[in-house]
Amino acid sequence: MRTSKVRRQRAFTLVELLVVIAIIGILIALLLPAVQAAREAARRSQCTNNMKQLGLAMHNYHDVYKAFPSSLMTDAATGNWQVWSTRILPFMEQTNISSTWDNSLPPAAGNGLTDKVIDGFVCPSAPSATSRTAGISGVGPAGIDVGVTEIECAPIDYIVYCGPGFADDPSFEFAEFAYGDTTTGVFATGDAIPPYQGSVAPGTYTRIADMTDGTSNTVLAGERIGGPAWYVRGSVVHADTGNFGGFWACPDVGFFYPMGSSDDGLTLAGQCMINCSNEDDATGTAGFYAMHPGGANFLLGDASVRMLSDGVTSATLGAMLTSANGEVVEIP
Repeated sequence: MRTSKVRRQRAFTLVELLVVIAIIGILIALLLPAVQAAREAARRSQCTNNMKQLGLAMHNYHDVYKAFPSSLMTDAATGNWQVWSTRILPFMEQTNISSTWDNSLPPAAGNGLTDKVIDGFVCPSAPSATSRTAGISGVGPAGIDVGVTEIECAPIDYIVYCGPGFADDPSFEFAEFAYGDTTTGVFATGDAIPPYQGSVAPGTYTRIADMTDGTSNTVLAGERIGGPAWYVRGSVVHADTGNFGGFWACPDVGFFYPMGSSDDGLTLAGQCMINCSNEDDATGTAGFYAMHPGGANFLLGDASVRMLSDGVTSATLGAMLTSANGEVVEIP
């Protein structure tokens, strides 16, 4: 008589299953920071490439017009105003926008393209990178009448440097800026460029030859993300501040006078120039602001891009911001 043996299949015990789940959880916890770091590295690389392309566009503009674009151009007689970002569109392969953009008309009067998101103006690390739009009022910075009632503008996360902040603040460690017309802050075409002026400023047209401090030592543009929200140390203080800059065809993009802020980012004017606050008001702006850990990207006059630490001193950054002040700069 044959007998059959029934072999019982062994299963996981509850304890073994819990151990396996715990190990998987630990592995995921270890991998997540690495995955997030890799993603941020990719976003930062794309941001760097965006700024590199801006630099090449500015140099191509310089080749054609023999100077970098003015940051803000206004015409009180016609109500027209343009900013540097609208002038370099033809050099950014933005054919759909540049071919129909009319520089003789204010952005709201006949262009109707200001709500178009331009990927090259947006840092992938910025919050809601492709969905920020906001209206602006008819009066721009320093009381300049920009000749519009309200327009919708898509974001830009890069800002050109115009000069030190308006306030005569002793905490800012480089020399006081000599303004042109103190009412509007705008220089007439052909005015001599003050030694403390930024390389891309209202009403001025800087040539490479004017950058006697050296193109590789001079900042053309830097990151300032987040508008219209007010960010302080990575957190939102106010979700929508209205006319708070950060839009590629709006006047605040051409009117950037950093004053720094306190280390906590809550007080305008101070030593912290990078990643403390993106605040913007009628007297000046807090400084440069990015979502990259530890610093922000800066476009230099030779079209190279450097990451500067958020711990850089205002004296060092100030020396890099001026283009003809004779400082000796060691880029950190």
